[in-house]
Amino acid sequence: LQPILYFRSSCLLSAFQLLVLFGLAHLALTWAADRCDWRWGLGTLAGIAALGTLGSGFASALASVALASWRLVRERDASASVQRFLLLTLGVNLALVVVGFALVAPAPHHAAMRAHSLFTFLRGFGRVFAWPETNPLVGIAFVLPFVAVLAAGSRRRRLEKPDAMFGAVLAWYGAQAIALALARGGEPWPFPPRYHDLLALGLVLGLVCLLRLFAALRGPRTMLAGGLVLAGWLVVVGHGWHARFTEVRVNQLLEQRAALQVAQVNAVRAYLTSGNRTTLVDEPATRFLHQDTNLLADLLDNAGIRAHLPPAVRFPLRFEPEATE
Repeated sequence: LQPILYFRSSCLLSAFQLLVLFGLAHLALTWAADRCDWRWGLGTLAGIAALGTLGSGFASALASVALASWRLVRERDASASVQRFLLLTLGVNLALVVVGFALVAPAPHHAAMRAHSLFTFLRGFGRVFAWPETNPLVGIAFVLPFVAVLAAGSRRRRLEKPDAMFGAVLAWYGAQAIALALARGGEPWPFPPRYHDLLALGLVLGLVCLLRLFAALRGPRTMLAGGLVLAGWLVVVGHGWHARFTEVRVNQLLEQRAALQVAQVNAVRAYLTSGNRTTLVDEPATRFLHQDTNLLADLLDNAGIRAHLPPAVRFPLRFEPEATE
């Protein structure tokens, strides 16, 4: 239903919706049964369709490769039919990973947004799991339930079908978080709204992980400690949600946007007057106009574009004295 609900939204937003839809459908249908039936075939088609959404569309295939590999190692005494199913699933999804990785298109105009160091990657990774908060340290704490659930499942000899499915979804979301941190780790500002559907799914998965860990606790003291952790998680998430989506926050964003537009106008006007590109480079606000300031300057140098610039940045009229009789 997601593509239908978002049919009138932008193509980029639809791509994010389809990424979630096809990725989860790929995992759910592929691992619905330990045999290559019609559901497995539909799941493989969903995995192929996910490759056409975004660059991280092969994450569901990567999660399937990880789950199939883990089961082949752990379930060496499984029946021959299950072994064939796991081997075929591993081979098909490994091919999807290779094809998906080869289809990732270069985006040089996004170079400034990418993580260029381990620090910026970890900062972006923490911000993915911290959402709707923006402090990366909160995200490092929020990722611990994911790690705990995956570690608990990996120690088991066999996994029930729901546990294996949930582990595959967690691995898929982890791969998406890594891709997002690599792609936008260089940005100090919050993620754009088009990422919120994916980030909200991570919020739901984090809550489910906490509830699963809480259900496994025994004893009043451990249950009390677990309840305090769960309550703290809810308080932090509620604070982040209130700070990001309330009217006060919206007004703050509008004020920031107004100041940002003034800085952009001043920088563009200064460049058109002087022709000095450092006036664009030295102003961080111009990154919102274009990530590459050199390309922005090339666009502003285009005569056809200059003819349609708004009056605030257009060239002033040149008046010169003319000799008369």
